[in-house]
Amino acid sequence: MSNLKIVERGQTRYVPLNDSPAVRQMSQQESNILQQYAAGPVIMVEQALQAQEGADERTSGIDRSRALLLRLAPLAGLWLILGAVCAVVLCFLVEVDATFSAVAGLVLFVFLSYNSYAGADERERYDSRNGVEHHRIDVAESLTLRKLDHEQELKRLALEATLKQLEARGDDY
Repeated sequence: MSNLKIVERGQTRYVPLNDSPAVRQMSQQESNILQQYAAGPVIMVEQALQAQEGADERTSGIDRSRALLLRLAPLAGLWLILGAVCAVVLCFLVEVDATFSAVAGLVLFVFLSYNSYAGADERERYDSRNGVEHHRIDVAESLTLRKLDHEQELKRLALEATLKQLEARGDDY
C-alpha cells in the first residue's frame, strides 16, 4: 500500500491510498499534481507585511519640492525656447495670425512643462520612503492573493482525489 505525502503549514502527514488498480492510477496522477504544487516556490508573506526599519526621511516636503523645481528649471527653459520657435514658425512661415501663434507656443510650453513636472513628481514619490512602503504593501497583497489561490487549488485537488477514491470503492458514505 502506498501513501500520499502531504505537507501543510510545515507539518508532514501521510494519507494511505487504496490498492484498487483504478484508484491507484487515479491517485498517482493526483499525487503527482499535488506534489508539483507542494514543490512550488515558498511565499513568505509575513515578512513583506512588516514595516521597514531604518529608512528615515531627513528632508521636509518643501525642500523636496524646491529641489524638484530646481531640477526641472533647465527643461522648462528648453520648453520655453521650443514654444517660442513654434510661435515664430507658425507666424512667419505658415503665415498664421500672431495672436494664434503666440497662444499655440504658450500651449505647447505649458503642455510640455506640465508633463515633465508630473513625470518627475511621480518618480520622486515612487522613490521616496512612502513610495517604497506603498510598493511593499502592493506586493504583499499580490503575494497573499497568490498564496490563497494556491491553497484553494490544493484543497480542490484533494477533494477531487477523495471523491474519486470513494466512487471507486463503491461504498455508500
